[in-house]
Amino acid sequence: MHAKLVVHTFVTERGYDKLYVYKTGTPLNGKDHVPSTGDIFHGDGGSKYGGSDDGHIFTVPDGEEIGPDTKILWKTDGSHTKKGFNICAGESSVCMGLIRG
Repeated sequence: MHAKLVVHTFVTERGYDKLYVYKTGTPLNGKDHVPSTGDIFHGDGGSKYGGSDDGHIFTVPDGEEIGPDTKILWKTDGSHTKKGFNICAGESSVCMGLIRG
């Protein structure tokens, strides 16, 4: 199944809490074992995604193409807690998220 990610919420700690979207078989590097290639998303997606419009908006994975060979990895440093994220595969009920009350 191929789909595009639909983001409902995306508010993470910019620069430290990251969502990686990459292909199966991509080498994981460094002490944190993060993908060597792929896309990285972090920060505040702005008011559209439940955050603020304070000028520090980073891209969110809304519209990112995924398929059977796609992997998604969440890494956090655990130091600051933000709202989190809620992401679905297309308009389906296949969703993932980490939302703080």
